[in-house]
Amino acid sequence: NASHVIMVKLAKCHGWLLLHRSFHGKIESLRKEGKVLDASLRVLESLYHLFTISHIEDSLGDFLEGGVLAPSQSQMIHEATQALLLKLRPEVVCLVDAFAHDDYSLNSAIGAYDGDVYNRLYEMAKRSPFNDTQEGPAWDDLLKPFLIRRGRKAKL
Repeated sequence: NASHVIMVKLAKCHGWLLLHRSFHGKIESLRKEGKVLDASLRVLESLYHLFTISHIEDSLGDFLEGGVLAPSQSQMIHEATQALLLKLRPEVVCLVDAFAHDDYSLNSAIGAYDGDVYNRLYEMAKRSPFNDTQEGPAWDDLLKPFLIRRGRKAKL
């Protein structure tokens, strides 16, 4: 039945609408309470705008097909996304740190608390199973036969 596809899309749209309203409503209630700094509210508003514009960008085909947006407006959507990402860039570390994940659970060379990025990255690369052999895991199956077929000798 052709209407099932439309009904599923409408159900998804309704779910997204509820998420957007909830996000916006929470920002407004925080503003009214006055317990959150204006700078934090501005960051939350930028995140809300990014959330909204990203959803529009992800569903651009549906918006264009439904006549909600004109094709000429799609470039404006992409530009708005990039502008919001640039605006939020200085806040990214603080936003990620707000989740308070510990270094162990992140298992990240660049996100560690002590800031020793390069030594940690080097140590993690040395321990990687991809570096167990000098040639690497793809050498025998892919690269060596390719180079032999091409008449080249590997320099390893």
